[in-house]
Amino acid sequence: MELDALKLCFLMLPLLVLMLAAGALLAFCKKNYALLFLISFNALFCFNLVASDFNSFGFFKYASLSLFLSLIALMYGVLPKRHSLTQVLLTFACLLILYGLLAVMWGVIKGQQFSLRGSIGINGPIVFGQLMITASVIFLLYGYRRFVLAAISAGLSLLSFSKGPIVAGLFVFFLRRKAFVIVLGFFVGIIFMFLPPDVLDNRIISFSKSIVSSVASGDYELLFSGANYGSIGARLEQYILAGRLLGEFPSGIGFGRWSVYSVHEYPHNFFVEILVEQGWVLGGCSLLIILLSYFKLCDRRIKYLFLMFLLFSMFSGSVLDNKGVYMAVFLGLLYRDGFLLTDEQKPTT
Repeated sequence: MELDALKLCFLMLPLLVLMLAAGALLAFCKKNYALLFLISFNALFCFNLVASDFNSFGFFKYASLSLFLSLIALMYGVLPKRHSLTQVLLTFACLLILYGLLAVMWGVIKGQQFSLRGSIGINGPIVFGQLMITASVIFLLYGYRRFVLAAISAGLSLLSFSKGPIVAGLFVFFLRRKAFVIVLGFFVGIIFMFLPPDVLDNRIISFSKSIVSSVASGDYELLFSGANYGSIGARLEQYILAGRLLGEFPSGIGFGRWSVYSVHEYPHNFFVEILVEQGWVLGGCSLLIILLSYFKLCDRRIKYLFLMFLLFSMFSGSVLDNKGVYMAVFLGLLYRDGFLLTDEQKPTT
């Protein structure tokens, strides 16, 4: 969909109104860190859109993220003041698991065969797996004795056949419950020993062997051929392209213009996408704002969630698919000195 001046103004007007309302509400609530994050985000992305060649996809990416943050701020303002970050996240997790159950039930009714590349609900398999693992980790971090709900959402994620979200979720949970994850890994390892080889996806093992073979033979085409090309080789190819584009366009190729230089719409890496599209200066500032905001978070568990979303973003999806990075930071800033900061939410030393 191409945007002319009239359509652009029509879309920008409600976006601007929501943005100003969110900013005013944050100022009224004295959420200075969240307000600074919202202003910095919009200023950087607006400047990038104006300074580079305009394109519709880049605008929709910015508009979606800006709308997402504005709605979070507005919902925070209208929620009853008794609501804590724990209640907000648990409600969010319940909505996610409800969506997962409905999506799977609808797939079963349609006779869907859940497979490695098959969509579930309105999402692709990787994003669906991320959403279910997000719910599971929230239940484990914030929901006392909600192990059944955590297990259900984790089980739903298995239908996506996506291992990345599960590994990221286990890593983050390991930071909080090391003994549990070690014991779980031990039993899972024993189970895997008795599974037939064709059940396991050995792409990572195959790719590792290809690295050794390519170094030994000097034939680096092995990294991009055969079964390796799938999710691993293709991503490596995108990273090599990103290095070349950063050298040729240090000020960025323009927001949403990755597909101009690649057969893919995005490089499946949050950092690469931001740096290549926005350039060293603006992209570096965007990442620095997120990093500085992370260190202002008081709730250790929201930091764990942020790290999980960051791990998601390193290997899959576009900036739009990885809104969780922005959500975790923004919620953490909103509830940094929240209406009700319980003892469990206070930072520990």
